[in-house]
Amino acid sequence: MSISRPSIAESIEHHTGTWPALAGRLEELAAKGAESGSQLDLDNRAAAVGTSSKAIAAYILNRASNAARFVRELHRMVIEQEPGRLSLNYTALHPLLRGALEDGTALIALLKPAEQSERLTRALRSLFADGNYLVGNHLLLAQALSSEVEMPAGLAEAVSTHMSEEQDAMVEEFKATAAALALNYTLIARSVSNKTLLTEAFGPDSQTYAIWKVLSDLSHFSFAMNKHLSSYQADHDTTLENVVLVVFISEVNKTLFTAANLLEAAVSGPGAAEA
Repeated sequence: MSISRPSIAESIEHHTGTWPALAGRLEELAAKGAESGSQLDLDNRAAAVGTSSKAIAAYILNRASNAARFVRELHRMVIEQEPGRLSLNYTALHPLLRGALEDGTALIALLKPAEQSERLTRALRSLFADGNYLVGNHLLLAQALSSEVEMPAGLAEAVSTHMSEEQDAMVEEFKATAAALALNYTLIARSVSNKTLLTEAFGPDSQTYAIWKVLSDLSHFSFAMNKHLSSYQADHDTTLENVVLVVFISEVNKTLFTAANLLEAAVSGPGAAEA
């Protein structure tokens, strides 16, 4: 695909040109980890009841690494695939941009609250939801495989029983953690989605939320939206999808830069700001 109007192409190149440095910064922060006495270190220690760690720091640092992988892949696909020419495969672009936006949003929602109790509640809620996904997916797989694949007698039932026991144990552990930290277990066990995190980080009427919603619709295929975006825009001498891509990338970059700033502050030890 070629873009004949330089201003649109230059805008895309300008915004995508920041991706290598942004990915590198996220990777560096994730690899650095939480310094002793940093906000993230203190949160991680606070959530460890007895010898049981809730892996809050690991979860947050892994989301930063995941965001970096999205950004690396976006740069490889758009800039590196055809040197000297923008490669805009929208079928792949929209899900990658959405994924990067979701990771950046999660980091903001988890790190932004000033009160430790709120940060711990949100982090434990994400970990609780993650555990539920693991259990639920294994239960679904066990049920599906038992009807589609010849399996040893009782294996599917054994998996289902084991995962149900794991879920019960997880619930009890999170209840004990909530009680030990004087947190509200009901809030920790509440369902959390990307929509939840976007609303907490930016608000339901924000531009970030609106762009995420559009990217989600496009990622899951929307015939009407794709048809609309393919319309020619005489003012820009290109299609609408190329024009709005600048808006999409700009919003994703802004979110990830904000997330990186929050993460840097969270993993840096006391006195780092003055150093």
